[in-house]
Amino acid sequence: MNKKILSAILACAMLFAASPAVIAEDSGLALKAESHLKLDRETGYVDGIDGIPTVAELAKNFDGSITVRSASGETKADDESVACDDVISSGNDSLKALIYGDVNRDSKVSIGDAIDVLKIIAGWDTTVNKDAADVEKDGKVNVSDAIKLLKYVANWSDISLGNVRMVLDNSKQTAPSEDSRINMYFASMMEKIARENTTPTGNNAFKMSLARNESESCQVILAASEDKEGLSAEISDFEYEYGGHSLKAHLNWEHYYKIYVTDKVSGMKREQLNDLLLAGEGYYPEALPEMAETFELAANKSQGIQITVTADKDSPAGMYRAALYIKNAAGDVVKTAYVYAYVWDFTLPDTPYSASAFSLCRYDLYAYTREYDNLDLYKEFYDFLLDYNLSAYNLPYDVTTPEGEAYMNDPRVSAFVISGMEEAYAGEMHHSDEYIVEAYNKIINNPEWAKKGYFYYTDEPYETGLYNVKTRWEYLRDLLGTDNFRNLTPLASNTSYPDKECQRNGIDPVEYIKPYINLWCPQSGAFLDYADGGKWSSARSVQDYGNFSTRSKEFRDRGDEMWWYVCCAPEFPYANLFFWYQGIVIRDLLWQQYMCDIDGLLYYGTSVGWDKVSSRRYDSENGDGLLLYYGQLYGQRGPVASWRLVQLRDAFDDFDYLRMAEELCGREAVMKVVGRVTTNLLKFTEDVNVLEACRAEIAEMIVAAQAK
Repeated sequence: MNKKILSAILACAMLFAASPAVIAEDSGLALKAESHLKLDRETGYVDGIDGIPTVAELAKNFDGSITVRSASGETKADDESVACDDVISSGNDSLKALIYGDVNRDSKVSIGDAIDVLKIIAGWDTTVNKDAADVEKDGKVNVSDAIKLLKYVANWSDISLGNVRMVLDNSKQTAPSEDSRINMYFASMMEKIARENTTPTGNNAFKMSLARNESESCQVILAASEDKEGLSAEISDFEYEYGGHSLKAHLNWEHYYKIYVTDKVSGMKREQLNDLLLAGEGYYPEALPEMAETFELAANKSQGIQITVTADKDSPAGMYRAALYIKNAAGDVVKTAYVYAYVWDFTLPDTPYSASAFSLCRYDLYAYTREYDNLDLYKEFYDFLLDYNLSAYNLPYDVTTPEGEAYMNDPRVSAFVISGMEEAYAGEMHHSDEYIVEAYNKIINNPEWAKKGYFYYTDEPYETGLYNVKTRWEYLRDLLGTDNFRNLTPLASNTSYPDKECQRNGIDPVEYIKPYINLWCPQSGAFLDYADGGKWSSARSVQDYGNFSTRSKEFRDRGDEMWWYVCCAPEFPYANLFFWYQGIVIRDLLWQQYMCDIDGLLYYGTSVGWDKVSSRRYDSENGDGLLLYYGQLYGQRGPVASWRLVQLRDAFDDFDYLRMAEELCGREAVMKVVGRVTTNLLKFTEDVNVLEACRAEIAEMIVAAQAK
């Protein structure tokens, strides 16, 4: 008799033989709503089991308690592994466990199971479980099942026995109207690929990984052997592997500019440059405007499209898949591919662990966009930066207004200027004494606001300019009647002296401003020790006081905060945000920030140099201070992200991962992983795969720790 028919008869007999009390919900097998298993009464199996679970792991899928017994009838303990055909029961209701790959029922998947599959194919008389042997789940047992088992035993990635999970399929998909003259392949968003480079990456599909409350991007590259016009791109939602949920997808066009690296900018000879830099001249992606309805491809030139997926706070963990379609002018699908997103089982906070202070100048917005009377324009750009984890210096509204209060309450806002320099940033930070007193008194009475608000009256003071740090602090102290305020001063180096007397006595800038600063913000090079090649401090300062990395501990111990900043310096080979850096360098910067135990990142500009950029021209040699563009350049309105802004978004998310893992597992455990990415400011990985693997390891640490 057919096994499935017999199983169905037996299952029905059990149901009819049982009394209503026995099969009631509290005594029968019942799955929790979130379980992805299936109680298959027809076959007599609990199907959909992924791998070899323990009894305790399997029990998490069920409402009420279950018992698991071996084929010999022995009850298994919670920590014992479940084998194929073990009996799972609750009350008088029972089904067998179907464990794909455990063909010989020994509660593991090994080479022996693959051999048993070959025996089945050869027609040998075996007593193994043939349903468990159908690891391709196509209703038959053949060589492909044996091959899949061997790959699984060899620890190949993206193998799901029984196809109970969705896994990456990297095979090339064929479109209904396939155009062989177009190549389509994928790359990490960290890879800045020249327009002249049309060599396929080998990625016919791509998998992004992200936490809940996070956005992640990749890029699809198109290259045609002849000019193409009237093309369009569409992408479906990312559908959950078990159904019932989806993630939204978004497409952006990659706009290319010609760039080159000059010795002046890099501070090094061209022959000293390595893969961290785009050492070869060419056109590279930089601006990311909205995807146009139609586009063109130039023959033998690559064109990138950014794909972004966002996981909400309630997105279930697991794999999702979207379909990408490229259509011709007639609307026929000429290229298609799958794009995947794996959501880890944890949620990033709304408030980034790293504070940020990035300049966004109202003057630039109104001058270059020619929307002088648009009072909401700054708010639009400010909110856009928040979507990328960044807080601009100035809130869109005064903190004394209800609108300003709403922004101070926004958890995404990590920092804001209360008042600052009159002589810089078109005076946009500067306020009257009356306003400062009113704003301060309002902010100081709310602990959350007080953690975000700061004063910024001096910037990169040298020599006699260091006096301003003292005098501005005294001004605020006298005005507010207290020294309980956050005072920030970016310090470019520690190699000058306030005056001759300080020089004679070896009193360096750090020592001089120490009484007047509680929010330290040195340039990142401060954390490279002198012995390792760091030149942020002079030899005399190091001899008298030690490296800044050591001195910073003293400041932290007294309650000070420690930020840092980059700008047009430090130059190569330090990590920075330069246009001609590969994306991994920008990501490395925030891993270094964690390594150095820094609380925030300051950057002096997002719209500096708009006068040097058009839709075709890019005269900013390194993109310093230029992280945003305005839509009119690309035939649209509103803010346009730079390719580097995406790297910053992801870098800040990396920092969140590291801090979350530290809270759960301790700093020592996290630093073991960080050490594979960076060990000091001049030693960091150039390998995208290394960073991605370390990021995944940190994510798994978080998932495992939260599951305990």
